[in-house]
Amino acid sequence: MALTLQPPNQLASQQEPVQITNVPSTVNPPCDPTQVIPGTLLFSESFDGGIAHGFPVHSYWKVVNDETGNPVFEVNNQVKRPVAVEFRGVDWCDYRIEYRVRFKKFGDDVGGTLVFRRREEHLYVLSLNQEEVILARIVNSGYWERLATILHPLQLNTWYNIRAEAQGSRLRVWLNNELLIDLEDTLSSSGIITFDAAPNEQTQYDDIRVTAL
Repeated sequence: MALTLQPPNQLASQQEPVQITNVPSTVNPPCDPTQVIPGTLLFSESFDGGIAHGFPVHSYWKVVNDETGNPVFEVNNQVKRPVAVEFRGVDWCDYRIEYRVRFKKFGDDVGGTLVFRRREEHLYVLSLNQEEVILARIVNSGYWERLATILHPLQLNTWYNIRAEAQGSRLRVWLNNELLIDLEDTLSSSGIITFDAAPNEQTQYDDIRVTAL
C-alpha cells in the first residue's frame, strides 16, 4: 500500500508536522541481514519495453519516452496532494539504492523524494529541491526531523545520479558520485522503499537498482 507524505510549505531546521495516510497497521517481521548475501541484487528496473515491472499501476506514474526515445518512469502530479508509488519488494535491511533522476518541473515543495526503511510509522526521507538536498526522518507519523541539509542547487532538465546507502545505523548519500551526507541514526533498521512527488511536480526516474550490503 502506498504511503503519502505531505511536507509543510517551508521546512524549518527543527521539526515540522507531516501527514501520512494509507500506512498499513502491520508490516512484515523485521528482516535478518545475515540471510542476504552482500552484493545480491534485490531490485532492478530500467523500464525496457515501456513497462514498469517493479511498480504497481498508478494513474500519475507512467513510463514515457524521453527526447532520445529512452523509456523513463515519469510522475506528473497535477493534484493538490503528494502522490507516492511503492517499490515491489520486501522488507529489506541493509541496502544501496541507485537511480537517475531529473526534474522537468519543480513542485510546490520538496520533491524527488525517496522514502526508505519505512517500517510502520517510522521512516527516512531523502528530498531534493531547487537549492537543497535534505535527509530527514519521520517518527510516529508526526514530524519531519532534519538530519542533514546540504546546499546544492539543482537544475531543470538535468540528469542527476543518486546513491543512498543504509547499513546498520550508518546513512550515506551521494549526488553525482560526490558524498554529501554521512551520519548515524537508529530510528529504523529496515523497511520498504517508495518514491513520492509533491503537488505540481514533474520528475523522471531511470536505472533503478537496490543492492544488499
